[in-house]
Amino acid sequence: MIEHLNTAPFKHAFETVDGLRLHYVTCGSQDAEPLVLLSGYPQSWFTWRRVMPLLADRFRVVAIDLPGQGDSDKPLDGYDTGTVARRVHGLVARVGLTHYNLEGSKNYWLMYLGFDFGLLAC
Repeated sequence: MIEHLNTAPFKHAFETVDGLRLHYVTCGSQDAEPLVLLSGYPQSWFTWRRVMPLLADRFRVVAIDLPGQGDSDKPLDGYDTGTVARRVHGLVARVGLTHYNLEGSKNYWLMYLGFDFGLLAC
């Protein structure tokens, strides 16, 4: 497993949404079905580091550091569900995904796999 992790082609990137700089990490083929991973507080994309290479065989994986976590900006406010959902949806749109699968870690408030995040933000 460690060897597989060390060779995983993780790509780190940033996008600005609502004035916040958000960090995300991708792996897998750009043409594959997208899978967005969210981790619970106080974790970051690093929570997913061991499963990302395995998922990358089938998915285009995008692991997001939510606001206040990992390498994303840490605003003083805006941690309510609606604001976080809007920012995540904005980030995913900037990455170029219109439809995607979504998974959250066991500590996260959102556990909908295959649910369009845009509906939640409305």
